[in-house]
Amino acid sequence: MFKTIGIFSKSTGPRVSGCVAALESFLAEKQLKTVLFNEPDDTDNLNISGQLDLAVVIGGDGTMLRVSRLLAPHGIPVVGINLGRLGFLTDIAANDMAVDMQQILDGEFFIQERTMLSCMINNNDALIDKASALNDVVIGRGRIGRLIEFEIRVDGQLVTRTRGDGLIVSTPTGSTAYALAADGPIVHPGLDAIVLVPICPHTLSHRPLVINGDSQIEIRLIDLDQAEVFVSVDGYIEYTIKNQEQITINRSQTSVKLVHLNNYNYYDALRSKLGWSGSLN
Repeated sequence: MFKTIGIFSKSTGPRVSGCVAALESFLAEKQLKTVLFNEPDDTDNLNISGQLDLAVVIGGDGTMLRVSRLLAPHGIPVVGINLGRLGFLTDIAANDMAVDMQQILDGEFFIQERTMLSCMINNNDALIDKASALNDVVIGRGRIGRLIEFEIRVDGQLVTRTRGDGLIVSTPTGSTAYALAADGPIVHPGLDAIVLVPICPHTLSHRPLVINGDSQIEIRLIDLDQAEVFVSVDGYIEYTIKNQEQITINRSQTSVKLVHLNNYNYYDALRSKLGWSGSLN
């Protein structure tokens, strides 16, 4: 089923390098070809389309986000081995790597497609910048003590004009990331939805909003004056907003293919990662 497997890692620490070496040795015993990528941020410069059948990411959710975003246009399925803290995206524990990878090689898995967001920054009709996000797009202030004012429209209809620290526009996958910390709802990744979560709004009535996944969100900053406003995509500052620029966000045409073992259970993951009680008995 899989003939060539890419192994992606960001850190070069002993724990990561040891896991990479162990995985490479395991796959070599199975007579599978492996390709190592030690700098995932540079993979967009490589011609990997058609060369990899599977990508294995070793690290935390941050590394998984970077690799998934880069591989999504190529349609390469991705599985993560968790060496981070939470690991909502990295299913496989390092201690279970050999057993779980054997199940994947035996075909005991399914692929779940995860929605991505497309973020475009325009000045009138001119496209200034664009990026894709698996978790979220965050519009936030850069200077302490200065609120930002912005207007939100969905499919051309005015939703609100408000002031605060910013706004999180999240996929269902990203609902357990920054959006959750900002009191947003947990949204099952199988739902076709986009989540809008205000960051410290200057009004108690501005609450998180879940909208249809086909929606187009337009965000316009009002009277920036000397305020600093940035757009962050999956945790990386991509662009600093200037006056007259507009942010448009909608569902991306590409999606991420996550590999899950057949025994994967989303609610088990929530209980484990968030410390929920498993039983009342």
